[in-house]
Amino acid sequence: MSGDRARALAGGLLLVASMVGLDASAASVGRGGLRWQAPAGCPREAEVRTRLSEALGERADELDVVAEVSRREHERFEATVVLRGEWGESTRKLDSPTCDTLANAIVLLAKVSVTDAAPTAPILAVPEPEAEPSAGEPEVGSPEASDSAGGPSGELVSVASDATEPASQDPKASEAAVEDSSSESDAGAVRDSGRAPSSDAAPPSSQSSSRALLRVEARAGAGLLPQENLGGAATAGLERRWFRVELGGAGWLPRERTVAPDARVRVALWAVEAHACAAIRPRAWLTALPCAGLDVGRMSGQGTGAGLVVGRTSRQTWVAANVTAAASFRLARFVGLWVGASVVVPLRQLGFSVTGLERDAYRASPVAGRGALGLELLLP
Repeated sequence: MSGDRARALAGGLLLVASMVGLDASAASVGRGGLRWQAPAGCPREAEVRTRLSEALGERADELDVVAEVSRREHERFEATVVLRGEWGESTRKLDSPTCDTLANAIVLLAKVSVTDAAPTAPILAVPEPEAEPSAGEPEVGSPEASDSAGGPSGELVSVASDATEPASQDPKASEAAVEDSSSESDAGAVRDSGRAPSSDAAPPSSQSSSRALLRVEARAGAGLLPQENLGGAATAGLERRWFRVELGGAGWLPRERTVAPDARVRVALWAVEAHACAAIRPRAWLTALPCAGLDVGRMSGQGTGAGLVVGRTSRQTWVAANVTAAASFRLARFVGLWVGASVVVPLRQLGFSVTGLERDAYRASPVAGRGALGLELLLP
């Protein structure tokens, strides 16, 4: 008899434990939470949690969000987002050029899911037939009766049972564009591969992908002027996704060459430069820039020293083609480090002579080289 009681007691304990486990698992849905996995350079989990709290307010506890972000090729990020609430569970696939925009889109998606979540369909009981109304009561089907009932006359209002089904169960749902409406200047379009929760939540179209740039450079080279060449340049340009065009001005410090005892020639150069570049982005922080361009300017030569009977300055037009291999390394959101090396080929072979000297006082090399290091400011 004692054995039967022990088995009955054990069975009762197991039943209570299973009921407690079911209650705990049921309570875990809809209590709110965030699991955020993202590569380096993305917002941290605490920041995304703050955005969710600000967007959902008191309803933040009604939704669980699980987001796993990965980096794709061509500077894009992809996220798999699972949303859980009392209404069920749904899964989304999002991608965006920037991880910050992707985080904002996930917050927007969570807000729309909480706002548009449908309650569980109630069970509607069919009422028993009622006696005819008295003279003071409106007839069933009359406008007064429909107004008091809250629905149209003669219709039975029911709640569609599929309203509570997760959106992820519809694999043929059309793709809907979800864009970030935040103030971030580099926000790009975010594409949602699931069904959009609400058409009213779609922000306006994305901004143009063009942006301006400014750059200052320090240069060093050989072949343009006597001895080593030192100078600088300032450049402005316009960049799009796959190319950029630039226009700038460059100047070189004057350099001297001794041509005879107490006689020297001093050479200086400035030029306006135009470049067209392809923009290749193997990494989000790196842009490779193969460029071709044309330099047009002025080279001047001045004779100096006591050995010259007459000292004068000669100026000639400088025209040269150049090919540049450069790279821009992203240091911050709008700042980059620019490194480049160029081969310069003068289209006019310029030189200077001195009266009484049989050979040229100076003549530019048929091929010259230069290297540059600069900082870029990328404007939105």
